[in-house]
Amino acid sequence: MLFDFDDTLVYTNQIFDQAKDRFYSAMDSLELRDEKIDQILNDFDIANVRRHGGFHKECFPLALRQTYEYYCKLQGKDIIEEKANDFERLGWQVYDEPAELIPGALEILQSLSQHYTLFLLTQGDDFIQKDRMEKSGLLPFFYRSYIFHAKNAQAYQKIIMEHNIDAASSWSIGNSLRSDVNPSIQAGLRAIHINNYSWDYEHEEALGFYYQASDLSQCLNIINRGSENYDANASGKSSCSLDSI
Repeated sequence: MLFDFDDTLVYTNQIFDQAKDRFYSAMDSLELRDEKIDQILNDFDIANVRRHGGFHKECFPLALRQTYEYYCKLQGKDIIEEKANDFERLGWQVYDEPAELIPGALEILQSLSQHYTLFLLTQGDDFIQKDRMEKSGLLPFFYRSYIFHAKNAQAYQKIIMEHNIDAASSWSIGNSLRSDVNPSIQAGLRAIHINNYSWDYEHEEALGFYYQASDLSQCLNIINRGSENYDANASGKSSCSLDSI
């Protein structure tokens, strides 16, 4: 069984959102904010990720600087290098924040680890992600953990081949259609999508059938009941919830 880490087992996006709120307040004080600032920042951040071909630690701090510089140019104000540096430092601070467990994370891992071999997958900077996973206290539940530059079908296939996993009878659990559900489907796994908040970059159309869970607590029932119904559900539907199993 393959688990995503960020925003599936621990909160990540809310740490970035808190940094954004501090950034927006500072931009307010400089009279550099308008109603489009959230989208402007998001566009810069996504462009940085795409340019790097995956998640790099520099992407978000740089996006804060770029947004500040964009609004200075837009409004004809001088770019203050010290202020730009302050905003970039604000972006780096998100990586120092501890990872808070999502409710139900500990309980589901305790239960599933008694019956399944668990693997943990995440993407991003090796040092940052390794530190966050270690501090979460969740690693003892996993047989192996992996950090990828980008989570795609090849990443999932690597784990499947390395450990001789029967993909057709194995599960993948995560909150992102782009990085969790679709690569799992492409790799032949059974996919569960946790309806936790995900960044805009992670949104895309599903490539096949998957199960939808409102939170981690539903996963056990989906796994137990879905194993009996997966083949029937896999044709003619893109997804189904626990109620429809």
